[in-house]
Amino acid sequence: MVTTVTTRTHALAVVTVAAGTSAHVVAAVVGEVADGFGVSLGVAGQVITAFALAYGSGRRCWRW
Repeated sequence: MVTTVTTRTHALAVVTVAAGTSAHVVAAVVGEVADGFGVSLGVAGQVITAFALAYGSGRRCWRW
């Protein structure tokens, strides 16, 4: 059976990589975010995690 990779599959792969990369970018600057807002590293990490969960849930619920 021969399978071909469609444009949709390529787009899905690119978006998946971009989403995964954005999480690593935030992890790299979480210390600077904590310093900028004057909170501990743990609190900054929790806020970023809460945002990521809310954002992911919202996209699922409202299909943005």
